[in-house]
Amino acid sequence: MAAALLPSLASAEEVSKQACVDSHVKAQAQRLQGRLVEAQQSLLTCANEGCPEIVQKDCVKWLEELQGQLPTVIFEAFDEEGALRDVTVKHEGRVLASSLDGMAVQIDPGQYDLVFETPEGRTRSLRVLVRQGDRNRPLAVDFAEQQRQVDDWVLRVPRAARVSGAVTVVATGVALGFGASAVIRQSNAVKSCAPACDERVSRRIAARAAVADVAGGIAVVSGVVTTVFIARASGRERAALREHAGFVPVVGWEPGTGFLAIEGVF
Repeated sequence: MAAALLPSLASAEEVSKQACVDSHVKAQAQRLQGRLVEAQQSLLTCANEGCPEIVQKDCVKWLEELQGQLPTVIFEAFDEEGALRDVTVKHEGRVLASSLDGMAVQIDPGQYDLVFETPEGRTRSLRVLVRQGDRNRPLAVDFAEQQRQVDDWVLRVPRAARVSGAVTVVATGVALGFGASAVIRQSNAVKSCAPACDERVSRRIAARAAVADVAGGIAVVSGVVTTVFIARASGRERAALREHAGFVPVVGWEPGTGFLAIEGVF
């Protein structure tokens, strides 16, 4: 059994007693910490026939158990033309695979933020939880899908923005109306009775001007509030995520052109 499990064991002459003991202790800590790939290498050392019998017996037993615990995955990547081979797979800057050949790769259990990268610099990310005991689990990315996805600037007008926007429109209209009325009345007064106009004429002009000022202030404040609401609700979004979003106004831009459209499910 040991010979079948340990084809890469060093010969007895190459393993010292101290190395056997150290590997025996190290392997136990590595297994508890979930570092199963490292634990396997330590167990391969202390399971050698040249190690003390009690150490070798433990390590052979643990190595057999480890065979069913150590996850194996198969990295895959595709584009419009099919499967890709010349792709590097990394996790936190560490290379897990320098090419994709369909062979299973042993990795520790845990969460991975994988980055698949082609020689041209195209990348695709994949977050995955690898479980203890996973066997030959495919982990695939689609570079064609990445190329098809385009981020659009989606302009959303929430209910609160519509309310404050209506206030802005009404207040602006009131400000313009009363302001124009005050200007016209003042112009007429200058022509007809200045400088001996009746005090009531002056009060009416001042009252209209005051209403215009207040309405103008309300329009400015509500306009700012409307802008904030819209800015918070809008942003970049992939077209694929808007399939069931209903009617969504989309602002697009290309050099020298622009467009405003409504996208959604009709």
